Amino acid sequence: MEEDTEHKLPPWTLPTVFVVLLLLLYLLPHKPTEAMEIHQAITEALRAGNNWGRQALVGNTDYPALQSLCLLVCEAVATPIRLSGPRLMCALTQAWMLTIFVRILLHTGHLKLAWLPILLSAVLPVIRDVLLSLDPNWIAAVPAAEILYHLVLWKETKNLRSMIVASACCGILCLCGLAGLFTGCATAILLYIIAKKDLAEQGSPTSGLRTLLWSTAAYSIFIWLLWNWLVMDDVFFGLRDLFARLPSISRKGFNLILITPNPLSVIILLFLAPLVILCLKSDKKEASQCLIVQVVLLLAVAALSRCIQIPATAVWPLVIVDILSTVTLASICTLPHKVSRETTLASLIIIILASFRIASSFTHGSIVALAPGGLPPREELTAFIDQFWPQSRTMLYGLKLPAAYPDPLEKRFVARLDFQQDDLLKQETDEQLHILIPPPNGKYYPKDNSPLADIYVNGRDWLILEKQWPSGCQLWRVVPPPQNESKLKFLQ
Repeated sequence: MEEDTEHKLPPWTLPTVFVVLLLLLYLLPHKPTEAMEIHQAITEALRAGNNWGRQALVGNTDYPALQSLCLLVCEAVATPIRLSGPRLMCALTQAWMLTIFVRILLHTGHLKLAWLPILLSAVLPVIRDVLLSLDPNWIAAVPAAEILYHLVLWKETKNLRSMIVASACCGILCLCGLAGLFTGCATAILLYIIAKKDLAEQGSPTSGLRTLLWSTAAYSIFIWLLWNWLVMDDVFFGLRDLFARLPSISRKGFNLILITPNPLSVIILLFLAPLVILCLKSDKKEASQCLIVQVVLLLAVAALSRCIQIPATAVWPLVIVDILSTVTLASICTLPHKVSRETTLASLIIIILASFRIASSFTHGSIVALAPGGLPPREELTAFIDQFWPQSRTMLYGLKLPAAYPDPLEKRFVARLDFQQDDLLKQETDEQLHILIPPPNGKYYPKDNSPLADIYVNGRDWLILEKQWPSGCQLWRVVPPPQNESKLKFLQ
């Protein structure tokens, strides 16, 4: 066992590192992201008591509840002291993640390498560019890094507390979107296999271990489903959009992914090489196995996201964690043979050099402005409506579209997560309403199996198309036919 130098350092060392990183990361110039804009719209709606905010908080997998709740807390803390809530959230999570890697290196006695994760984050373009994005999904990086730290502790002490904390982090990951859900559940299963094997070798009892290590992940999933049932009256409502998009998967889509791989896929595949060596030859095989499984699952989620046109939620932060975890493991593990040591070092150097080449084509997919992006500007839309129907409100359905026209008080725009025709027609009896429907290209709602896509193509007898913009966005006016319009209605 390597010498533990963490306790030989002054107790203020890690807090100082965290505070310095927090200040530096907060002051860095950040790029806006679509994910942050949507989560901000959700938090604004929640503070205003808007029903769409409660629905959007749990009724989807693309913009998970944990990110919105953390942003809500950070904004509550930052606003009184005139700071930016989104920047504070990103700085906090990024500084926390980097401090965990520093702690791993200090704990294992590698004092000279303690600054390696910070140095790589500043120098490596693929990490630096993601660190400079205002992405709320960085919250997923904290439990992912904690899992590695507690796996290192388990290898040294075989204290069950380390596995329990690691399994709790898996449960937190399950609330961070599809990438977090898959990696969290898979890692929880691996933790059980690792702990059961090690305890059996020691002759310790393993009864109840499965319940102990899987309960947090199961509880997190149960809470999310329960929340959907309480808010949306449908246990699986949050999965509806995903289910509607899955039929669009085709051989052509997968061929497109294989022909035009993005930098994310290339980076993930490159880091599999040193991980395989560490898994086969090092004394940290268990941690390496977990990272390999996580890398494969992140690659699969990234491919699925591209294929069905959904955000790759939390994939990039988790990829960054896996990159830093691989370098950290290579720094602290023991390789018995010179060949394996040199091969691991050479592969890491080649990958780091290759990343500078990849950086020329690197684009973090969510670093885009949400509005207008083909949508009519807010002022143009309201001015056109007010020519004929002053103060008519416009219905916006889904997540991205209402976020592009934030109106927490619903004075001109009414946001709803799902389309309910009966509720719409009932509301129209009290006021004049319009509906804005973007083209069915998969960005704002599924191309198929969506009532909005059908309305866009076929319309409805209670809708009148008032305008279509060059981008394809349609503005419909709700005009329900009067009751008992014709005595010959039965012939229709």
